[in-house]
Amino acid sequence: LPVVGGSLAFIGYFCVEAGVSLCISRPIMKPSDWSYLFDKQALLLAIPGIIAGILLTGVARKCQDEAMLPISMVVIPVVF
Repeated sequence: LPVVGGSLAFIGYFCVEAGVSLCISRPIMKPSDWSYLFDKQALLLAIPGIIAGILLTGVARKCQDEAMLPISMVVIPVVF
């Protein structure tokens, strides 16, 4: 079971890394590339994506209604 947990943890990290990379339009290939977020412009570009990711994670974990996650996925771009 630890192997499965490690694989899932890496997939989650990869999704966060890829999402932030898409938001700031810079490749994040190694841990030192996270320093891009110290740039004010890059951080401003990344914040909406990070907030949306946190919101979707919360909805997926807490809401009992099956329709809430798809609704949230539609509402986020409309609000943006």
